[in-house]
Amino acid sequence: MAKYIDADKLIKDYTDIFTEYGIELAEQFQGVINQSPAENVAPRESAEWIEKVKPCEWSEDDVEISYKCSHCNNIFDYVSNYCPNCGSKMKEGLRRE
Repeated sequence: MAKYIDADKLIKDYTDIFTEYGIELAEQFQGVINQSPAENVAPRESAEWIEKVKPCEWSEDDVEISYKCSHCNNIFDYVSNYCPNCGSKMKEGLRRE
């Protein structure tokens, strides 16, 4: 899995460290970071699971439970900390529909 970083913060933090060894090394480091290709990464959204309960088609006594992501509206038969479709971080608890 790729790991995305804040390049500006990295440059600031390490430039202070590298400057102790010479300004040239600090400038080389900054150049390497600035020349690295940038990824188009959107900030992770926050969402919640919406619990949907409906009567079963095959039994009058049972219900079907599914969970819908409030961000992308995809429906799943389980919950997790992140939506498997859009990657939104889920808030704790369920909202009932």
